[in-house]
Amino acid sequence: MSQLKVNSISDSAGANGNAITLASDGTCTAKVTNNLSNRNKVINGNMQIAQRSTSVIRHANGDPQYQSVDRWGLWMAATGGAINASQSTESPNGFSNSLKLQCQTTDSSIAAGDLISLGQGIEAQSLQDLGVGTADAKQITISWYMKAVNPKTLTLNCYFPDATNDKWFNKNFTPTTSWAKYSVTLPASTGGVINNDNGNGFRLGFTLFCGTTYSQSSDSTAWGTAEKYAVTGIGNFMDSTSNILYITGVQLEVGDVATDFE
Repeated sequence: MSQLKVNSISDSAGANGNAITLASDGTCTAKVTNNLSNRNKVINGNMQIAQRSTSVIRHANGDPQYQSVDRWGLWMAATGGAINASQSTESPNGFSNSLKLQCQTTDSSIAAGDLISLGQGIEAQSLQDLGVGTADAKQITISWYMKAVNPKTLTLNCYFPDATNDKWFNKNFTPTTSWAKYSVTLPASTGGVINNDNGNGFRLGFTLFCGTTYSQSSDSTAWGTAEKYAVTGIGNFMDSTSNILYITGVQLEVGDVATDFE
């Protein structure tokens, strides 16, 4: 019987890293993009469930965060504008729904402490396999589908509420007018903390509007300690009632590869 002995297998160009890496103990690590299960930490990432309301106008300060599509909260602080959040049938191939955000009332003046962020908190005890705060901490990949009318630069904002160090990560991106898939891989957090309880262990957010108090000067390359929700260069989603954003297919998984949506 023939036996093939190799350390790794890659594509012909070798430019995309190893597809399969073999360890000395006979185990392997593979970059597989489909037919996997039980990996997406995000609930209702395909925006199919909207039990409270399929459409609601979300104003600033004092309104409940969660009013429309389940699990997705709109955090609005110190702004005079308003956003209409609704479940939409506008969606890319493979999906039936998206969350639609439209500026309802404009706010052209961004004060230093202003902030608007769409996000979801993920239960801490569901995240213990990330190994956060240990030498075995793992990378995290976040992927999503997005489309915009009058695209603005947005910030992917992530943080560990339980942590003091290795707490914040921010990266700017700009959606296009057509549906596209985006992904960001976050570095392993050996200095962070996720308590093993039913509290909020990780918050995944998309910042739409942010003042200087909560903005950092450049994209994160490592986890930071300062409370920041955006990166300098973020646009103002609230400057026109023509601004519309659609999002669906949100996934958070262990590893450095964005697999097919689960």
